[in-house]
Amino acid sequence: MFGPSNYRTIVSISLFTVIIGVTVIAGCVLNVPVLRQVVPGFVEMVFNMALCFVLFGVALLTTQYRSGKYRPGIYFILSGIGTGFGVVTLLEFLFHFNAGIDQLFVRDMQKISADHLYAGRMAYNSAICLTLLGAGFLLITSKRRMSMLIGQYCFHAVSIITSIALIGYLYGVSLFHSLLYLSSMATHTAVLFLLLSVGASLLNPSTGITGLFTGKQIGHRLAQRLFVLITIMFIVLGAVRIQTQHYDLFTFDTGIALLVVCFLLAFLGIIWGIARWLNKIDTMRTAAEAEVKRMNAELEKRVEERTAESKKNEEKYHSLIEQASDAIYLLDNNRDFIDVNASMCQMMGYSKDELLKMNVEEIIEPGELKNDPLADVVRNPGAPVFRERTFVR
Repeated sequence: MFGPSNYRTIVSISLFTVIIGVTVIAGCVLNVPVLRQVVPGFVEMVFNMALCFVLFGVALLTTQYRSGKYRPGIYFILSGIGTGFGVVTLLEFLFHFNAGIDQLFVRDMQKISADHLYAGRMAYNSAICLTLLGAGFLLITSKRRMSMLIGQYCFHAVSIITSIALIGYLYGVSLFHSLLYLSSMATHTAVLFLLLSVGASLLNPSTGITGLFTGKQIGHRLAQRLFVLITIMFIVLGAVRIQTQHYDLFTFDTGIALLVVCFLLAFLGIIWGIARWLNKIDTMRTAAEAEVKRMNAELEKRVEERTAESKKNEEKYHSLIEQASDAIYLLDNNRDFIDVNASMCQMMGYSKDELLKMNVEEIIEPGELKNDPLADVVRNPGAPVFRERTFVR
């Protein structure tokens, strides 16, 4: 089910997620803000969020080891606990109540933002992502096709939400990284959600959007290249546009015009690079086809030569048999005649067509057949036999 590259990717993502989660938990317990922020000045990750990342990271890691009687149970327990945290937190936001899980393990009195209602509670969009991620983990291992597909698209939804959050951080747009302006998803929270959703989607690489980027055919490779190049182009050019606007380097109209020109040039560069790559592949394919044709032509020539040689040898063989003065005949496994020479026909007084319809026992002298019922032919089928026999003419 898992290729070597998928195995390495999933294991790396799992271990990285667990390490970051444990680091943030240590920061919460020891009250070290830098361990919770990772990026100074950005939003901190809360304890429950870090704990859920550890649970899902370990659960994802267990999928790469098939042995162990308790492995499936451990996977579902860890996934179920992480999903439970997400569902309860999401219900708290929707129905405006406090279930007490925010301060269940650590007394965290610091809110993640001024508009956030409760200290120690994860962001609203984090709760949504955690619920979707947990649903995906619970559904992805199902044997039913529809459940697997729903779980895969739960992972895709998490990837989209967290990508938007990261783009919001990059561009400084609060709408993208604080859904409904309630609270902000921490930067490292968004990164870990994105990595976990991508890693979990590799459990079934042929399902959903993941199949577009994990195949080995030319279309899959083209999608991989285009997606990476276009993503880099949009991020870089968008960031440059934001910075030029921030420092008032150009007027609004001039900035938009330059952005459009940059997009056109970037797309031209991408098209040029992809065209060269496809032309190179087409050249290699044409060369391979030419080599195959050359080999087929050479093979056909050898077959013709061997056929002509075999035909020549066969004609020589039949000529020798027909001109031989000894009686020569061929029998099948049932001792029926399958070929006789002219000397055999002349000695026996039968035509060739008559002998080919007969069995050799029909023309052997009865007394000889009684004493030696063709034992030499039975013992060595297919081998030539040289001996004297008495036939009935």
